[in-house]
Amino acid sequence: MRKSIKKRHNKKQGSVYKNFIQLILVGSVTGICAGAVLTLFNILAEKGEELSRDAYAFVRSTPICIPVLLLVLVLGAFLISALAKTSS
Repeated sequence: MRKSIKKRHNKKQGSVYKNFIQLILVGSVTGICAGAVLTLFNILAEKGEELSRDAYAFVRSTPICIPVLLLVLVLGAFLISALAKTSS
């Protein structure tokens, strides 16, 4: 009975990665994908910051838009709250 357990254990151990090169390739692809996602996140965060600065500069130059800005911020808060409630 112990031999069959050892055979199953050895099969499981070698079935995921057949050799060292395959492990290196999977790690490389994973690293490239993670780097691409992080780069895209940084670019989008920078563009969002620029958009935010421009929007606030516009509101500062035209004070009549302050109620519209507050309405957009409140609606955004409710949307985030609703999304947080549905995800939990």
